[in-house]
Amino acid sequence: MVSIEEFYSKLNEGELYGGKCSNCGNITLPPRQICPKCLSTQIDWYKLSMTGEVESFTLITVAPKNFENEAPYAVCIVKILEDVKFIGRIKISSQNEIKVGDKVEFVIEKSISNEWPMWPKIYLKKLN
Repeated sequence: MVSIEEFYSKLNEGELYGGKCSNCGNITLPPRQICPKCLSTQIDWYKLSMTGEVESFTLITVAPKNFENEAPYAVCIVKILEDVKFIGRIKISSQNEIKVGDKVEFVIEKSISNEWPMWPKIYLKKLN
């Protein structure tokens, strides 16, 4: 059975996993214990690609307090090779640095916190 804690544990190990329904084959990211497509509870881990394509993005220049030191950045909807969509951030200085269709890879920054939740951060890096 999949769990969000194990999802983040796998991320801390540098791997991106989703959940794949044994009944209908639907893949979810992050994984869910119940398939949103067929409502099956037969969900297994499925290793996903660490690359994808930007489908949409918005530029953040005035960031929330916890992300002020990272601005400006873009929040992107990325379609992973397995036809799964995920949201990630990419550091940029202007909107011209990223566009729909850009190829990106996921970069995982391990958690350095000793307090729960010890979740890693997921960033995007533009591929050439």
